[in-house]
Amino acid sequence: MFTDKVDDEGKPIEKEDLDHVLVKEVVREPRIHFFKVPRLGSYMAIRLEYDSCLFVESYNDGIRDALSCKDRLKEQEEQKKEHEEKEKDRKEECDANDQVYERDEGTWPEIKPKAFTTQKVQYVVCLNTLG
Repeated sequence: MFTDKVDDEGKPIEKEDLDHVLVKEVVREPRIHFFKVPRLGSYMAIRLEYDSCLFVESYNDGIRDALSCKDRLKEQEEQKKEHEEKEKDRKEECDANDQVYERDEGTWPEIKPKAFTTQKVQYVVCLNTLG
């Protein structure tokens, strides 16, 4: 979605996904009712949503996953060493029998830690200069 405005290069400026309402004359706006005499100033409210991993379960899950990754990497290294020994024996056997040796590199899955467990956090940040 683009606005009618253009930047310095003449390209249309893309509209942000945030919805906002600007009331220029709150005193004269019929939808706004003041119970006392209105004061000069402004009011702004901003919706703030984000995924947070700052809680105990996320920390515990992260530690468990890190330890699990460490163990799986250690097992994978042992499997690689065993594979290298088998390949060395195969090469010696092929050399002894005058056969062509083709090396098998093997396939090793990449072991990565999982993403942190998160919870959605929602706040409204308000600024008020109305007094």
